[in-house]
Amino acid sequence: MKIILLYTITIVFISSNLSSNKCSDWISFGQSKTESLLFLRTCENENGDSGYFEIKNENEKDVKLTYVITFKNGDLFTANIMIPLDDKTAQIVCWNCLESKDSGIASWKFENIVFEDQAGY
Repeated sequence: MKIILLYTITIVFISSNLSSNKCSDWISFGQSKTESLLFLRTCENENGDSGYFEIKNENEKDVKLTYVITFKNGDLFTANIMIPLDDKTAQIVCWNCLESKDSGIASWKFENIVFEDQAGY
């Protein structure tokens, strides 16, 4: 019973820690119906000294993509991610890449988007 209690306390602590972060609104990507169900937002901790991006897939398909974020100071961040269709939670990506956030985001995009009915990349 103690193990379950400790596990529950840990989950509550992590959840409450993330909920105190400040996040932007979700921004939809793409013009097609399928691509418009891909979203990105930025979040930073309540002190504003670190942040991260979240990507969300609300499609009924697995999605594999490359995301590219360009900051106004010229810094560029690129990475690949795969989000399964049964996982509708936001995926935290680029945990510490908002070190460039003081300059602001110039643009972001998703590239090489592949949708699948089931995993098999």
